[in-house]
Amino acid sequence: LGDDLHVARSLERISEFHMKSGRAAEAEPLLREAADIIRRLSGAEHAHYGRTLTELGKAIAALDRLAEAETVLREALSICRLKLPPDAPEVREAVNALCGVLERQDKQNEARQIRTELEVPER
Repeated sequence: LGDDLHVARSLERISEFHMKSGRAAEAEPLLREAADIIRRLSGAEHAHYGRTLTELGKAIAALDRLAEAETVLREALSICRLKLPPDAPEVREAVNALCGVLERQDKQNEARQIRTELEVPER
């Protein structure tokens, strides 16, 4: 169990490096694998799984697959809201990522509504 979670964390760290280097296509499969491991070991409602989904959604959005990114980020936000306090940085990150994707799809009103509902200011 611990070794597998260690692998998932390592995959996340490598994917973070890829994202910072502008290589979302290389980060995406690593984040998918990390998310699968975390979901299998910790459950689909675990906060760590929600955080990993946020990062996966950001990678997918960077590849301009906005509808897919929106779906992943909605799930991430749902999990983060369920498992973390409303003012947790992970909730704010999920909100900002989802709203950014919504805005790129010309869904500004929905993004504004989510930010208002969750009291997260626009960045």
